[in-house]
Amino acid sequence: MKKYLISIALIGFALALLLPAPLSAQETPQQRSYLQTFAERQHKQYRARHDEALRLAEQLGIPTVIDLGGRIAVLDHFHKGRPIYIAPDNLNSLISVSADQVKTGGITALNLTGNGQTLAIWDGGEVRLTHQEFGGRVTWEDDTNPGNSQHSTHVAGTMIAAGVDASAQGFSSMATLRAYDSSDDLSEMANAILDFPIRVSNHSYGILGGWEWDNTASMWRWYGDASEAEDWVFGAYDDMAQDLDDLTYNAPYYLVVRSAGNDRNDTGPTDPTVGHFHGNGGTLFFDNHNPDGGTTGFDCLDPRKNAKNPLIVGAVADVTGGYSSPANVTMSGFSSWGPTDDGRIKPDVSANGVGLYSCDIAADDDYDNLSGTSMASPSVAGSVGMLLEHWENLNSELIRAASMKGLLINTADETGPNPGPDYMFGWGLVNVRSAARLITTDAIDGCQQIIEGTVEPDETYTYEFHNSGEMPLQITLVWHDPPSPDVNSGDIDPAGVNYLVNDLDLRIEFEDGTVFFPWILDPANPANAATTGDNTRDNVEQILISAPDSGLYEIRVVSPAGASTQDFSLILQGNDAIENRYISNAVLLEDTLFTARNLVEFGPNVMIGDTGIVQAIGGHCVRLLPGVDIVPVESGMFRAYIQKGGLCAYYDDAAGADLGGPVSGLSVLDLGNDSAGSQSAENGQEEISEEVELEPASIFQVFPNPATDRVFFRIELQEAGAVDLVVYDEMGRSVHQMRSDGYTPAGTLNYELSLSQLDAGMYYCVLSTERDRLVEKLVVLRR
Repeated sequence: MKKYLISIALIGFALALLLPAPLSAQETPQQRSYLQTFAERQHKQYRARHDEALRLAEQLGIPTVIDLGGRIAVLDHFHKGRPIYIAPDNLNSLISVSADQVKTGGITALNLTGNGQTLAIWDGGEVRLTHQEFGGRVTWEDDTNPGNSQHSTHVAGTMIAAGVDASAQGFSSMATLRAYDSSDDLSEMANAILDFPIRVSNHSYGILGGWEWDNTASMWRWYGDASEAEDWVFGAYDDMAQDLDDLTYNAPYYLVVRSAGNDRNDTGPTDPTVGHFHGNGGTLFFDNHNPDGGTTGFDCLDPRKNAKNPLIVGAVADVTGGYSSPANVTMSGFSSWGPTDDGRIKPDVSANGVGLYSCDIAADDDYDNLSGTSMASPSVAGSVGMLLEHWENLNSELIRAASMKGLLINTADETGPNPGPDYMFGWGLVNVRSAARLITTDAIDGCQQIIEGTVEPDETYTYEFHNSGEMPLQITLVWHDPPSPDVNSGDIDPAGVNYLVNDLDLRIEFEDGTVFFPWILDPANPANAATTGDNTRDNVEQILISAPDSGLYEIRVVSPAGASTQDFSLILQGNDAIENRYISNAVLLEDTLFTARNLVEFGPNVMIGDTGIVQAIGGHCVRLLPGVDIVPVESGMFRAYIQKGGLCAYYDDAAGADLGGPVSGLSVLDLGNDSAGSQSAENGQEEISEEVELEPASIFQVFPNPATDRVFFRIELQEAGAVDLVVYDEMGRSVHQMRSDGYTPAGTLNYELSLSQLDAGMYYCVLSTERDRLVEKLVVLRR
């Protein structure tokens, strides 16, 4: 990714003082041309299929609309004689995914609202545009006028409700929303990317599959083949999934967020003497079919949830009080589980989808509680709106959709019975605060933690970084894969299929030659814990090194021969600056403003060159990217120390506060020791031999250590601000969190933690304040 970094910023997240340029990196002319053609092709295909469906429905005497009991299913098309119906899949949702902490009044002081973002939904009907929560920010973009929909209005409220009723406030509460019904969605999505543009949209609907309850007839219907125990559509990569991948592959800055569906545990009639309908026929049948998901609950994702590139969201119950450990995240009883037929990990992530309170349609001040993955999905799409706002506050280029997807996956809280991903929760519970913090760290703290690159066939991309050994290391690779030329047209769980086109491989090698591999799951045994090995199925790969040794690591992204040129995104956590290293750069001192000029990307590092300007107010903390190479310039220099231990690049010197008023022309600002090093004539890199130890602004003590029953934390804050204390286990899972509700005054803070719920082993205690990120290891002994 080409970002003009050596980011210099204020402590205390005074981000508004940065002056970002207009966002660049839009779709290429070739991509825009393809999207236009795609939209036209999809619209013609939809009209032809839908008109034929209406003709056949009249001929066969089957309904075009079905009441499912709170949900309305609409006939879309026929597939091999089978009618395909599209149906909807719905203050605690904010807390569950830690989004409350980045909103206005949250302890991070980011005050994110989705302001300036245009989001979109495709759903089952029209949003009640006049609801008091929308304030004119929702527009109906479709040609049809199906009437107000409870489902669509509730989903829209989850995404953008202003909070007139505080308990119903949406995630991106100041964003605008473009709304459509679910018919002809692919064509409309392509046009919306080109016209507005939109960068994220929510889709809380899918096709009817397996067992569905017919509310009008008070009878179960079976939508699979009458002779089969399982519906073939579950897990299938069909032409609908193929089209979604085609669209998203050619729209690299557009993230499609989809609900996982609610098919799990749909059992059909439990009494074998009670009849049911097949499809939409009027004849009663008494044969038996498996419950959706079988006896274990796995393999019940409909085809639109099996595309590779969209972000698929499962539903969990309220996480009361916010996430603290995997034990307080409970899977809902309905959320559909993977795997896909080719063994890929779906859903991708989870969010709260039980009892969400949001807008309803009876009046402009009407609200209701609904449950479903339909509610979990807009929670995530609305969160993406806030993260896009935060990204644009800090960067001059758009973030790729694959990067946003990887960001949510890499920062997700650990869930499920075993470490790593699974086919139930995906990669974990979305944590918006952690995602926002990683964006901040990438843009300001100096660690490059979001890398966007491209790899050619039969080539390898490499990136070297340092880990202090004080924190687990987690790296996620994501890419938007091209659509597979092969699709499933009616086979139940076909053996040996693989729909991955470009099989990139993620590897990490330590300086001693040890190679680490990504997580893998076994689709033949979907309940088994994740192991590690060569992932040949997913376009998401993740490596966790739970107890890394201090030293240099190399990331490798390997593209096989025969692949096509592939863009990819890497999300890093746990990388830090090389210990005891100085970096220098030319500065221009104008008034009280530092201006770092002339930055270009140079290999894995950054080098002084000809473009780019980054600014911050003088007299405050200066943060720079590690690995800067220096080209000799005529102006003066300042020196900055990179602190070890995960803070990346950090320098704070009292001398900076004594700059006084305006200074004309170029001046020398020397924050280091003039005799500390010499300039290299060979490459212009300044080599500093003398080390300077900088004291942190806060003091963090953990005692007793080792501990058995309880442990005490002593925190001395030199400055008031938010305090965040998180305890991680050796697998990098958060097992305890303590977060201040607001700004904590300077002084001493004492905190006690019972260890009764923790197993014996090594833990990492991480203190984050406005100024510091300090890590202490804790050993818990067996009681």
